[in-house]
Amino acid sequence: MVFYRDLEANQWVVPNSGFHMKIKARDRMKAFLDKGEYTEHEVPDVAHDPLKFRATKKNMPTSCAIIAPKQT
Repeated sequence: MVFYRDLEANQWVVPNSGFHMKIKARDRMKAFLDKGEYTEHEVPDVAHDPLKFRATKKNMPTSCAIIAPKQT
């Protein structure tokens, strides 16, 4: 059994086995960026779909965002 605080302290890697747990996107960004600071930018809508891409999964998001680090 592994405690949550132990996983968090070990950056979501199980100490005994070395298994890497999944982490949330926001937690990953917080770990990678300086001080965990970032801004989200909305992606502009596309007037048409030149590749005629169709989502195959029912739970795919309809809107997306770009995460960029804050300028210092």
